Amino acid sequence: MISTILEVLSTGKVKLLIIAVLLAVSNYFTYSHTSEYVSNKYELQIASNNAKNLQDRIDKEAAIQESFELIKKSNDLDKDRIRSDYNRTINSLRLRATRAEQAAANASNTGPTCTGRELSREDAEFLTGEAARAEALRSDLNKCVSTYNEIRKLLSK
Repeated sequence: MISTILEVLSTGKVKLLIIAVLLAVSNYFTYSHTSEYVSNKYELQIASNNAKNLQDRIDKEAAIQESFELIKKSNDLDKDRIRSDYNRTINSLRLRATRAEQAAANASNTGPTCTGRELSREDAEFLTGEAARAEALRSDLNKCVSTYNEIRKLLSK
């Protein structure tokens, strides 16, 4: 039996078998390392793309927030102007006659009973308050429209 093994070892078939086994093992290690390298490279590329997308979203969010703050500041200034105009108008209306005083004065007068100049203090204050409220609502609507348009513009980039 040992002589048979020695005879087989002395022939060239064993050498070919050993070379074939060595080639198979080297190909296996080469393939496994190459596929691992490609896999790592692909994962690195995905991570890089995710990081870039995240940074883009953070930048857009910061731009939207900055834009919103500017619009809010502008709206606050507009509302302050509306409040100031309202207070100034209300203070000037204190000189007007009240509804009772005006009714007594109009009892003897047969002309037109009410033009803008003859509005009673209460009526003028009510109309001034409604005008101020309408201006505040208009300002809020403009703020909403501006914010919407700014966000659309920033997100379309």
